[in-house]
Amino acid sequence: MIKNLNSKMRAVLCATAAIVAFAPICVHADDSAQNTPKIRFTSAAANTPAGAAHLYVLIKQAADAACGTSDSDIDVIYRHGSNACVKDTMADAVRRINSSQLSQLYIEKNGVDRAAKYGIDTAVRTASR
Repeated sequence: MIKNLNSKMRAVLCATAAIVAFAPICVHADDSAQNTPKIRFTSAAANTPAGAAHLYVLIKQAADAACGTSDSDIDVIYRHGSNACVKDTMADAVRRINSSQLSQLYIEKNGVDRAAKYGIDTAVRTASR
């Protein structure tokens, strides 16, 4: 009887420990959607080489913040680059901004193949009427 009780207590303790261990992860799971970084810029600034370079840095910082990474993270340094979350987020931002200067800079830094993978090219798309 005591042996059976001890095994039940261990099971309850293990379940409690698992809940406590994973609770912080679950609590913070929705924080990223609420704390999505916003970038403010003018379209005129995005269409100059200097403005595009500055905007690219802002996009990288916002992607790092959204993905919970940093250029100083040891795994980023070890892998010589950002993780998939940062790459996807940056490509999505560059594609949505739709600036030829910014797209050109993205291509210079990431290569034509990666840019094509995300649908980024230097042709500026305009809305049709």
